[in-house]
Amino acid sequence: MNKTRISVSVRNNMKLNEQQLEGLKPLPAGKTAEELGYKVGDKFVVLDSVNSGVIRGKVLEMIAEDYTSSPCFKDDDIVEYNVGLNLLAPYNPTPSWETLKYEDVIVHRDGGEAKVLGVMNNSFLRSIWDKPDMAHGWITKEQARGYGWTVKAESVCDKCNK
Repeated sequence: MNKTRISVSVRNNMKLNEQQLEGLKPLPAGKTAEELGYKVGDKFVVLDSVNSGVIRGKVLEMIAEDYTSSPCFKDDDIVEYNVGLNLLAPYNPTPSWETLKYEDVIVHRDGGEAKVLGVMNNSFLRSIWDKPDMAHGWITKEQARGYGWTVKAESVCDKCNK
């Protein structure tokens, strides 16, 4: 059986509380990340503490995948932990300025929509309004909030797909 080893790193020491963990279901045992449809860049949350480094609620990001018997996680201190995928759940936060990522949708005050084409630190590259594949320019999240723009609750650009 082909099993997966994934390497992840902890970002911003993010940790979910018990209320946020409520209702999350672990990934199935015995499947690879690839078989489950996951790829580098996807995030996971730890549902079962394994040791002092891999604790319940910690958010991890996959940074590499190879095919060995168990996933490998890396924290900010470059310490590696081996943890089964069945102890994790996918982490899909509601889009917000804090979780902004590639392909999220920004909504203008007048209802126009733009796709996020890249994110770097506190800035993002957005598309032209209602033209998702044409880059417009970089802007800071603070400027966008100041203009009254919002992050759409889903990552689907309704007007862009018409």
